[in-house]
Amino acid sequence: MSVVGMIIGIKPRRIIQTRCEKECQVQDLVLVNKKFDTILLTMWEVFVDNECKYISQNLKRKPVLIGKHLKVTSFNGLSLSTKADTSFFIDGEFEIVEEFKSWGHTNCELIDEILSSKLSIPTVEKDFTEIKNIQGLKTVS
Repeated sequence: MSVVGMIIGIKPRRIIQTRCEKECQVQDLVLVNKKFDTILLTMWEVFVDNECKYISQNLKRKPVLIGKHLKVTSFNGLSLSTKADTSFFIDGEFEIVEEFKSWGHTNCELIDEILSSKLSIPTVEKDFTEIKNIQGLKTVS
């Protein structure tokens, strides 16, 4: 699947364990389209080191992302995820990017409202409590 959207938010990087018991780093982006619909795009491994780093440094400009070969997932609602053959253009020199930039400038207040409602999760790792540290849980044998 291909997608075009304005990146309005980036969630904290995190490490997850896959079904194969491999630890992987992931990071979620919040994208918005011209209908003000939002969707999460989960970036995996190398995309976290490369694209997410660039996006974090340029987030205030609300970059426009064109993504190709994305996976559509329905875990916790509809979302997108990278695959090995996923490719991106971020703020590429395309007419659709300029259209999104103009649209974003015109609708910046509404986009900021959407952003504040979508990123209402703790952003500091110390805000999380590991399950092993919760008192009163019984061990399952």
